[in-house]
Amino acid sequence: MKKLLLSVLVLFSGTLSISAATIKITNTSGLGVYDTPIDNLQTQVNSSNDLSFLGNNTDFATAMGDSTQFQTSTATFNGYQNYKLFAVSIGYGAGVVIPDTTDTAELEDKLKADGDIKAGAASAVTLNAGINLGLFVDNLYANILLGGFPETEVYDGLRMKQLILGFGLNYSVIDSVSLLGGFAKWRGLSIGSGLYYINSKSSYSFETGEQTTSIGSFDVKVNPLVSFESDISIFKIPVEAVTSLQALWLLNFGFGAGADLSFGKSNFDINAKSDVYETATNTKVGEAELVGAGTEANPTLFKFKLLGSIGFNLGPVKIDFPVVYYPADGLFMGVTTGFIF
Repeated sequence: MKKLLLSVLVLFSGTLSISAATIKITNTSGLGVYDTPIDNLQTQVNSSNDLSFLGNNTDFATAMGDSTQFQTSTATFNGYQNYKLFAVSIGYGAGVVIPDTTDTAELEDKLKADGDIKAGAASAVTLNAGINLGLFVDNLYANILLGGFPETEVYDGLRMKQLILGFGLNYSVIDSVSLLGGFAKWRGLSIGSGLYYINSKSSYSFETGEQTTSIGSFDVKVNPLVSFESDISIFKIPVEAVTSLQALWLLNFGFGAGADLSFGKSNFDINAKSDVYETATNTKVGEAELVGAGTEANPTLFKFKLLGSIGFNLGPVKIDFPVVYYPADGLFMGVTTGFIF
């Protein structure tokens, strides 16, 4: 009987928990002789100890939402504020929500005990365009962030879709100051905020392969089709204060601090279906379906963060490596390149 359940949950039972999940098996043969064996089969599956560790995976859903909202830091040039005209950049970034422990044995114990774990990861490629609005308001800058890709099969059975869209405003509180006779420059201090929308969808479908099981003299076989779907939609308002120091015309070091306010939903669903065949006659006698498997959670409302970067000045061309550290549990790292005039 254990094989029947594992054939439905094989790739998810170790990493995702399921809220109020049950296996429903229906007699579709039209023959009453199969009613009792199928009822007994369903009862035994759902009373199995294999279901005891399945719970609500809200921690995982929250962490995936948090790591997704980190992606608005991609392609930003926080270390190059106070530019004269405009800035255009492209960047790649990846963010993670780090679990309380990275010890594999401890993680497995927590999954077995709670059926949930606070860990997540996400990545993105974005374009960023900024303009100096000094013609209208002194020391004010605006930017538009755009990223994502249409629905794409990135791996056999794995499909993904992503959209990142938003705008920001930055105000230079203190102008740049030349230091050491021009060998260094303090780029002043700026504060900024904005509004960003992030939507990330993914689905993965696969067949687990044929499995057989029996209850008494009733032998059956199944070949479940399992699908995993996620839909994360988040609105984010960042508030940041940043500064930077240029040294020897080539190097640039950025520093800053701020916080993210995030609103939205992280939805996760797992579906599994299979025809049930009596092994002896190879006759379809029923259908098995996983029901009630899914979770909805919110991203963390408030996250404090520290910003840093190291970059290289090659005339108008800039190459930057931003890092955002969330002391509570998160880390974002990226690479950005572009032009600043």
